[in-house]
Amino acid sequence: MGVETIDLDAAARKGMWVCHVPDYGTEAVAIHTVSLILASIRRIPMSDRRIRSGVWGLGGLRPLHLPESLTVGLVGYGRIGRRVGQFLGGLGFGSILVADPYLDKEAVLEPGCELVGLEQLLAGSDVISLHTPPAGDGALIGAHELSLIKPGAILVNTARGALVDTSALIAALADGALAMAALDVYQPEPPDLAAFEPVSESVILTPHIAWYTEESELELRRKGAEEAKRIIEGVTPLHPVAFPRLEEAR
Repeated sequence: MGVETIDLDAAARKGMWVCHVPDYGTEAVAIHTVSLILASIRRIPMSDRRIRSGVWGLGGLRPLHLPESLTVGLVGYGRIGRRVGQFLGGLGFGSILVADPYLDKEAVLEPGCELVGLEQLLAGSDVISLHTPPAGDGALIGAHELSLIKPGAILVNTARGALVDTSALIAALADGALAMAALDVYQPEPPDLAAFEPVSESVILTPHIAWYTEESELELRRKGAEEAKRIIEGVTPLHPVAFPRLEEAR
């Protein structure tokens, strides 16, 4: 899906097409995101570690809340963000805030969703889930943004590691300004796990697997092959991000 590691201009000058597959794995990423949210609000990894170490009961796990009492903030409302919102609405979350600069006030949102600015979303959400491409000019969630987040909130990132300033995130977790973070993507990958060790009780880490199911991997391979077939047959591909500049290639 991402092409930020490819020099698109150089590819075009060499007469190459560059395509991506932006429309696969929606269900897989949305399900993984919701799984991380539920595991976080129920403190499931922490509970598992505690009972294995011989600790019993609610000590250290409070407070736990029902979804109906929580507000979720979705940063980005494309295919995946919208699907996450649908799942969370079905689970009974109280309200869903949406921040997306590509949407205007007339945009059609799912029932229960409200379009707001990023700062309002950060200040008003108990759970914040990222579903947007990198900004290109630094992390979207840095020290300033983390300072706006309400105490006890949870941050979930299944989009791009570059969206979050990792050092600032770890500092916010260490200070207790943020209750938990659940991450599937990192900058760089794989991450430096030692950096997370001081806040290990407050993070859930998965190895960039949100996109994966057997079905989504098959869909990705099929759609990628179909794009290649179009190019070979002289047909314009469906999702080009760089076009061959043949006059320069000669």
